[in-house]
Amino acid sequence: GVERAGVAGDSLRRIVDGALNVRKKIESIASTADQQSQAAQAISTSIAEFTGNARQFTDGTAEVAEAGERLSGKAEQLLGLVGKFKLHASERRLYDQGPPQGEYERRSSALE
Repeated sequence: GVERAGVAGDSLRRIVDGALNVRKKIESIASTADQQSQAAQAISTSIAEFTGNARQFTDGTAEVAEAGERLSGKAEQLLGLVGKFKLHASERRLYDQGPPQGEYERRSSALE
């Protein structure tokens, strides 16, 4: 009987040790699952932030494109105005300078 009690005691210790080992593994798995859950939450938050930033970038790009179109229109208007100014300035020089050299003499000799 004593021998069987010793064997039973050893078996019981192995069962308890095995249960403790299983408990440690379950705790490790639970801890790892919690860490993965936190990492997944952080990734989800990062994706949401990235999506928001991408929307802001897209909106900003559209605003820049619209501003570029407006600027292009203003540049075309300015070029038109500068072209008119140059035309008027060149006409004014002609009036201020009088006829080109020799033009007066050609007209005078043609009249004679």
